[in-house]
Order: sequence, then structure tokens, then C-alpha cells
Amino acid sequence: MEKEDIKKILEFTIKEKEIIKALNLPEEVFLPLFFSVRFGGDWSVHKNSKTLMSVKEKITEYDKETKIGYTLEKIYLFVNPEILAEEGKVYRMEKCGNKNERELVERPYSTTIDGKYIIEATLNPKKMKIAVKHLQGPLIFFGPAAYGASHEIEHLKNGEIHGIPFWDFEYVLKWNIITFYIITFYIIKAYMLTFHITNLYSIEKLVNSLNIIKIIKIKYQKIHFSKI
Repeated sequence: MEKEDIKKILEFTIKEKEIIKALNLPEEVFLPLFFSVRFGGDWSVHKNSKTLMSVKEKITEYDKETKIGYTLEKIYLFVNPEILAEEGKVYRMEKCGNKNERELVERPYSTTIDGKYIIEATLNPKKMKIAVKHLQGPLIFFGPAAYGASHEIEHLKNGEIHGIPFWDFEYVLKWNIITFYIITFYIIKAYMLTFHITNLYSIEKLVNSLNIIKIIKIKYQKIHFSKI
């Protein structure tokens, strides 16, 4: 690592400590927030009898005229978060950090959360600034932020995320109408070559005698692969 990089890291860390001091909170409270800033994603942890959670919202601003935009990140830090209300049900695949595979879970589409203390950190990649302030709750989250909050609170309550493993799923191959006609064409062509058929009357007779339509319908049906 270059000396200039080390200097910048030290300056950044000092600025973090100044923010902590200004907000008059214990340093360990900021752990999930700093993780979200550094590594991305949502985080939760138990620390000194406190439950801590960070939830991230992403908002993309794009100027169609200049064709330039940026994705604003709003990170919310909750001390002792509490879910006040949930609405809706969304089925989705999620992967927990301590598991190798994703699982099917249910999450609320919107969730209302309050906490003993709430901090908002707004990361602006265009201005390269991270603005931090205290907020009054409760806050309402929708979509991805609601899923993330539900995921982290489940961690805080139960330790692990429990869902349906992906191997309970079943592969299904769907045939569209174009595929149907292509298969029909090649099956008829194969029979024509096999039996040296050259006229339409003979084709119709062959189709009726060999029940070829039934064969085509079977091929057109969805093919279900057996479970792994």
C-alpha cells in the first residue's frame, strides 16, 4: 500500500471518530453503519446488550440530457430496532452470509420500524461526501429496503435465516409456439423421408395412421425434470 493511501485511510478514520464524538454515542454503536459504508449491504449485530442494525436504500438520479447520473445511498442505523407494522408478502430468494446456497423466504413489501436512536448517513458518489444526521422515527421502508430490514431483524431475533432450500424447486422447460411448429415440421419431414412420401394425400394418410398429432402433442407439453 502506498504512503498516500495510508494517509488517506488515517484521515478518513479520524473523521469517523469526530462524527462519533459529535453524535455522543458509544463507538461500537456505529459498527453496522461503517460496515454498510465500507462493504455495502445491510448489517446487524448484538453489542453490549444493544441490538444494532443498518439498512440501505439506493436512489438513482439520472439526467437524460447530459446522460450522467449517480446512485445515492441512504444508510439508516437503528439502535434497538423494533418493527411496528408490516404489510404485504413477497416471495424471494436470499443468501445468508453463513450459508452456501440461497433459500426461498417470505418478506413484507413494506415495514415500519422505530428505534431508540436512528442515524441517517447519505453517501453521494458524485460529490464524494457522506452526510450524517440524527432522525426521529418511526421510518417506513418499501421493497428492497423492507426486505433487508426484515432479514436483519430475523438475524437479531433468531440468529439464522430459515427458508426453503433451492433444491426443492423443479426445473420446467417451456415450449413456445415457434418451437411447436419447428418440431412438427421436422417430425413430418422425418416420416416423409422414411416412407418416401411425396404428396399431401399420403402425408394426411400417414398422419392418421401413425397418430402423429398425438406424438406432437406429447412433445409440445412441458418437460418436467426430476428433482436433483
